[in-house]
Amino acid sequence: MKKWMILLLVIINVSHATLIRDDTLEVVYDDKTNLIWQDNVDVVTGRYVWDEAIDYCEALDFANSQDWRVPNINELFSIVDLGYAEPAIDTAIFQNIVSKYYYWSSTTFAGDSNYVWNIYFGYGHDSTCTRGHRYHVRCVRDKKAKVVVPSPKEASPFIYYYLLN
Repeated sequence: MKKWMILLLVIINVSHATLIRDDTLEVVYDDKTNLIWQDNVDVVTGRYVWDEAIDYCEALDFANSQDWRVPNINELFSIVDLGYAEPAIDTAIFQNIVSKYYYWSSTTFAGDSNYVWNIYFGYGHDSTCTRGHRYHVRCVRDKKAKVVVPSPKEASPFIYYYLLN
């Protein structure tokens, strides 16, 4: 029985090992989803109606970047950790969270675009509400892929030949 418990703990730890906090920039990198999450005090102090949340993230100049946006519901749910409650997120990584409040997503409800999906981080469940509620927002941006072009010395002879001719 103990072996199964240890294996389960290892699996849980590995599944969240892709989240890395940068205290200097106040962001969280997620190598699994290739997203970068805003995690400064604004995440807990600002409350917006949905249109304001969209505008806020699109205008955000933070952590040396200006390409922030409101996450879609799947992206937002990816940081929920049901191993925790009140809040249902790893607070060692995400240090700014209002546990008993909702956070906006950019995903509108398919049946009625006046409703928008959100996450309640108290217990990590999703729901919909009208755009006029005042909720928090945690902006996100895509992690830029680094393009590595091998030098001719590192390239295979075929590629090296092809590049020269």
